[in-house]
Amino acid sequence: MVSRMPGPRATRMRFSVPKPTNPLSSALLLAYGFAALIVLGAILLMMPFSSSSGAFTSPLDALFTATSAVCVTGLVVLDTAAYWSTFGQVVILLLFQVGGIGFVTGATLLLLALGRRFGLKEKLFVTESIGTERLEGVLGVVTRVAVFSLLIEAIGTVIFYFNWLAAGNPDASWWTAVFHSVAALTNSGFHIFTTSPIVSPLSGATPLPCWQPPC
Repeated sequence: MVSRMPGPRATRMRFSVPKPTNPLSSALLLAYGFAALIVLGAILLMMPFSSSSGAFTSPLDALFTATSAVCVTGLVVLDTAAYWSTFGQVVILLLFQVGGIGFVTGATLLLLALGRRFGLKEKLFVTESIGTERLEGVLGVVTRVAVFSLLIEAIGTVIFYFNWLAAGNPDASWWTAVFHSVAALTNSGFHIFTTSPIVSPLSGATPLPCWQPPC
């Protein structure tokens, strides 16, 4: 009689999803990122080299301007063209550029440029932030969005500059064209015209229709 020995008991494999080391959700991290960007922008705008007069800017005015730029609302308490220096205008442009294309997109591109490798957790965060469910190729999508945005801004810069130059706009310059091209794409509402706050985007000289009297 052959007795059957009981075989080795099968070991049950348990797969558990690792708990995130960071308890913050993606939405909360995104909010903190925007808040940090606003605070950094406000600190830079407070500095004397950000104003054309070389004086310190009120913290409240700097915070309001930085918040308006990041949130692309276009509300201002100081004349962007007259009050801010070129450095201050560059800071404002960078703020509404990042706010327009998205904080996560800008941060992802910066990390990619620095050679940072993205793991599964980082890719999941990017997919949640940009509103897609496809994990595969998400970094390529972010890169294409940025490249397309920069291409449109470059085309807009050329169009604005030569149209304003032909129209005899005294504010025509490459910097003015760059600023307004980025502002147009991101819908930020900022401008650095010194002649008139209401001008035609192409001619730079013909006033647009006034919707609130008196004009």
